Amino acid sequence: MEDDKTAYARPGGLLRLVLFLVALGPMGFALGNAASAQQARQENYQGLNDPPIGPFFFEGSQSYFELRFDNTGGHWGDKWWKADQLAKRLKYKGIPGRLAIVDSREKHDFLREKFYVKRSTWIGLRLWCSAMKSMWVDGSVMKPTSFKIWDRKWNRDPGIDCMSQQEMPYQPVYYTPTDDGFRWKATGVLKHFWAYFVEYKVPEEQQ
Repeated sequence: MEDDKTAYARPGGLLRLVLFLVALGPMGFALGNAASAQQARQENYQGLNDPPIGPFFFEGSQSYFELRFDNTGGHWGDKWWKADQLAKRLKYKGIPGRLAIVDSREKHDFLREKFYVKRSTWIGLRLWCSAMKSMWVDGSVMKPTSFKIWDRKWNRDPGIDCMSQQEMPYQPVYYTPTDDGFRWKATGVLKHFWAYFVEYKVPEEQQ
């Protein structure tokens, strides 16, 4: 049996829906908005209870990477700082976790090969507003020549950024799905997502 998304994707399906809403007048558009909101809520729930994907070992950085969906923020997920705490509580083979540091093309391509990111997913990067610096969770600062994979629209919400909200300490960064896989995007500190990438970096003495 087809679901609603499939039905609307059929040739002429979207046109029929639009004509139907137009015929209903204001009530039709109200119903359309309500349906869109309901669909958005359902998509946000999708994957909430999925098991973790990975970990997978990337030899280039001697790290294991894992995509996790567990959170403490309910159906709307967790803020960046909470995902950061959750990642630090995790261990794999005795190695402590952290939000993933994706500071090279090779790491990014590895994640794109191993994981299918369907929803917005936190990584270990923040744009610090007062210092105007991009910093990873290990304290390393991005340089002008550093690897970057920003989306064309780099900021999720126009008007919610370091320049327009001076009291905001930082903008957390996440992966957003794109046609070529996924890319970085920044958002406000109050944003919630339920997915996050964890990295387990093997200590040098164990490599």
